[in-house]
Amino acid sequence: MTSKEYVVKILSLVEPQTKEYDESIIALSNQADKAKKVLLQINPQEFKHIEIGEAFQFLLNVCRGLIFFPDKVSIMKLKQLGITYNVYRWFIPIEKIESEFKKIDNKNILVLKSIALHFILMFLQSKIRVALYKNAKTIFKIKTKVASNEDPILVSNKIFRRREYANGDSLTINDPLEYIINLIAGEFEKQFADRTKAKIELRKQVEGTAETYYLYHLVGFFIPTKETQQTYFLYCLGSLFRLISKDRIIWTKAQYENRESSYKNNYRRYVASRIKKITGYDQGTNDIRQILDHPIFEEGLKL
Repeated sequence: MTSKEYVVKILSLVEPQTKEYDESIIALSNQADKAKKVLLQINPQEFKHIEIGEAFQFLLNVCRGLIFFPDKVSIMKLKQLGITYNVYRWFIPIEKIESEFKKIDNKNILVLKSIALHFILMFLQSKIRVALYKNAKTIFKIKTKVASNEDPILVSNKIFRRREYANGDSLTINDPLEYIINLIAGEFEKQFADRTKAKIELRKQVEGTAETYYLYHLVGFFIPTKETQQTYFLYCLGSLFRLISKDRIIWTKAQYENRESSYKNNYRRYVASRIKKITGYDQGTNDIRQILDHPIFEEGLKL
């Protein structure tokens, strides 16, 4: 792609991106309203007696719906159902996301908001799914043979072997945590229509590499509108990444100045190095010119 083609392509994305973003916010808001409605209708005492697979799916769907539109009433109700901070910490009000987008845009960096929001959403949904699984023993007050520190990758591998041997027949699974992994495996098989691909994707989810994938591509949808050094470009994304990747430390400037660092007296370099570490970003392999043909531009944002 030549420089002229690059500019034309970028400019052609701005208007439809704004329209798609506005439509996405409306759709996500409607999803949140529906999630809040069903959540507030559930009786905590009756919820305790719901079959664990149904309960897990219910909580997963509700939490997905609330990601960008949480409120105190909904969080309080989730707490009554056993949801802890480890799960709802991944709720981020859309106003905070939009505030970060504006900060970045004001630094001469074009934000492809619709696509960027999509990857942020996928990242947060992944974090919530893993958090629900890892905290299932506490949430559902269940007894399980699976040790709380057992590698979930080994558990998922065992489940996929059993699913393969069953050849489409339903599995009899008594252990609640294995049952939940089996539900997630079924979701992935439907999504990818291929057991091998589903197994790979589930493995990425439970070991956290899927999250890195979303963040890696997210960087590519912020585009400097003038020649910019990579260190400064990544530094400009620092506040957004601190907001969404809560379990991966990016110090504020005040925190940085109070700690020893190999990047002493160069806060921008420190932030840039952290984003590279968190995302695996490499300008040569994740340049926007190479990903403008991503299928998402043709297919549109799917919520």
